[in-house]
Amino acid sequence: LTAQQYDVTLTCTSSGSVGTAMMDLRRNDPPRGDLCEACLVRNCEVGTEGCECVKEGVAIEDIFSFRCRNWADAEDPPIEFRFGFIYETQTETEEVWFEWAQSPIFFHRSPSGTLVFRAQVRDSLGAESVIMKDTVTVGQNVGDGRRLLQVGSSYLEG
Repeated sequence: LTAQQYDVTLTCTSSGSVGTAMMDLRRNDPPRGDLCEACLVRNCEVGTEGCECVKEGVAIEDIFSFRCRNWADAEDPPIEFRFGFIYETQTETEEVWFEWAQSPIFFHRSPSGTLVFRAQVRDSLGAESVIMKDTVTVGQNVGDGRRLLQVGSSYLEG
């Protein structure tokens, strides 16, 4: 079905009497927006000059955000977001979903492993987007020297 609205008319005839009922049906499309993205939380806004999205971090220390930008549903506000993740190590896989909420961002700190962030968006009538995914890697060390620079910066600041 491709139309947004349908007009339905039912007619019933019995013993010479005629009854008619009419109803307008509207298809409820889910909310729309950009893909959700997981990034290491840093002291800059991802997307601004010089601030790229980093997909690797240090276990327990680093915080990742999973952000859904520019989501809306003009016909059925408000919208809600549901976040979760799949945590994978060499020996286990754990799947977690959190409750629906109005915040378009989720923060998480993780032990070592691969973290597949997941998000879904729904409108006030319950129409849901597809489940969006983004993967980050969390390890004991980060090979780009970022941790050493961060420690040095913290030392100089205070």
